[in-house]
Amino acid sequence: MESILSVTVVLDLKGMSVKILANVLVVLSSTAEDGEIEVEFARMWMKSTKMLVTNEDITVVQLLNLEPLTNYRVRVVLFDMEDNSYEENDVPEAIATTICEDIVLKPPVAGSYIITLSWNVKEEGSNCPVDQYFIELSSSSDQTTRQERLYRSDPTVMTGLRPFTNYSVVMKKYTDKKTVQLYQSNVFTLQAAPGLIKSLEVISTSTTSLNIQWDKPEQPNGIISHYNISYRHNGYLGCTVAAGAINDQSRGTFRVNATELHIQDLTPYSRYTIMVMGYTVAYGPSIMKSVETDQTELPEETPVLLNDSIKIYPFSIYFRWKPSQDCKDIKGIISQYKVIVGGISPWSEGTRKEYTSNTARFDFKDAIPYTKYNISILAMRPSGKVNLNKSLNITLQTTEYTLEPVRDLTAYSMGPKWISLRWKEPYPPYGRVESYNIEYNKQRSGTKTIQIRSKSSPCELWDNMTCVTLENLEKDSTYEIKPVRANKLCCVVLDHLLEIINNQPNMLAESGGSAHGLLS
Repeated sequence: MESILSVTVVLDLKGMSVKILANVLVVLSSTAEDGEIEVEFARMWMKSTKMLVTNEDITVVQLLNLEPLTNYRVRVVLFDMEDNSYEENDVPEAIATTICEDIVLKPPVAGSYIITLSWNVKEEGSNCPVDQYFIELSSSSDQTTRQERLYRSDPTVMTGLRPFTNYSVVMKKYTDKKTVQLYQSNVFTLQAAPGLIKSLEVISTSTTSLNIQWDKPEQPNGIISHYNISYRHNGYLGCTVAAGAINDQSRGTFRVNATELHIQDLTPYSRYTIMVMGYTVAYGPSIMKSVETDQTELPEETPVLLNDSIKIYPFSIYFRWKPSQDCKDIKGIISQYKVIVGGISPWSEGTRKEYTSNTARFDFKDAIPYTKYNISILAMRPSGKVNLNKSLNITLQTTEYTLEPVRDLTAYSMGPKWISLRWKEPYPPYGRVESYNIEYNKQRSGTKTIQIRSKSSPCELWDNMTCVTLENLEKDSTYEIKPVRANKLCCVVLDHLLEIINNQPNMLAESGGSAHGLLS
């Protein structure tokens, strides 16, 4: 569209050739609010440079430097050489309107969040008003309309737009008299990275799997081609804060088109960080969430004995342990420990007791001296379940204590110079027998003692009994006999002595009464 600030007047001079024309007067009148104003615009000599003669009969006159966007009434008066006018033969009046299209708009350039408008400026339009051009931008998706004024010196950038949105771009010029639409086009803004995922839900479905669901972004900003889901192991729940941040460095990434994902082969009883983000032409912001996998139904951890904590006494055993050698092996909550104590010494066989401990320590106070025990410690879930295949098994023996009296002590004489004795060991023994001391004395005479080793004199006729013979005794004499069982700690004697008269065949004496202990 041509851009001019002029009116072109075509002079049809047919039938006027009888006169010799000297010049032409062009009279313009413009319509204003205060009435019509008539001005003499130009008197032009024929054949001058201001008149464009196309042929002998037609002359085109171009009137320049008019006011833009103005309606003009044009009247032409002819003059001869003697300056006589030929108004009766005037060219008929014409109505002409100047225009002011001093810019040519280029096709809009769309970005993701902007539309840039630029143009070419024509020199002859430099007198046009600079504030009469406006751009209207509207979108049917959000029912909004924006208007911005164009400045001829710089391109206009419409900012703050929505990506991947159809906008209507309209260019208009405004005057006091009318409005003219010069350009209209639909422009799609480009795609951009999507907005934040609306919501993220992560559910632990087992000890080793997670189910992840999310909603599409409220502002997709384009066509989402896929979602990127990544996970990272963020720590073992069985490791305390004091142990520091311990993780197995495992991580993984998935690309899916759906809004749901099931992840498997994870570590039980662990903390994971899940991150989801969408992709169009670029990745959008990520949404993150932390979740914990379930604990195992049965404990997978084996308690470990703290050897330096063991304290053993005749009637008690004390020790401590820790949940596992490595905190990474702990796969669930340990609410309590089950402690199973069973005696394995002959006098304690069949005794089995179960205890529960809220802490990783145990003080067994029902022990028997000089007795071996098998002790098992098992971790326990809050449900009360234990794993019999994951137990700490130890064998401990209590220390010795003051020895009990011998049992079933019997003395008899079958000859003139000797006395025989037999007895059974105390039960339970409370210690290891090293030797027996046999004290005997004739009434109103000095005491004699013999010592025998605990296992050196088994009885040939009586099982599980010890036999000894006192020799070189005086015939027909009465002896007091006191067997003493000794070990490293102390000894035990009988309250009542045996009195037996030597050389009285088949004469037996049996012990009786209760025992008391003497310090050695």
